[in-house]
Amino acid sequence: MMKTKHILSLIFGLLLSSIAFGQDQVAELAGEDKYNVVIGVLSVIFICIVIYLIVLDRKIRRLEKQKNSN
Repeated sequence: MMKTKHILSLIFGLLLSSIAFGQDQVAELAGEDKYNVVIGVLSVIFICIVIYLIVLDRKIRRLEKQKNSN
């Protein structure tokens, strides 16, 4: 469980740092080059799906343990 927390905090830190460095490129993103925006949105969606699957896996694992202990 600690390993998962470390991984999630690392991902969150990387996202925050990329957002902070991305503030300088706002003018550039308003032009024709929208690839960075698309990649950013897709990566946020992917990370959210991964986090949801991790949480769901924990819940299922807990329910299986409860079922086996009964």
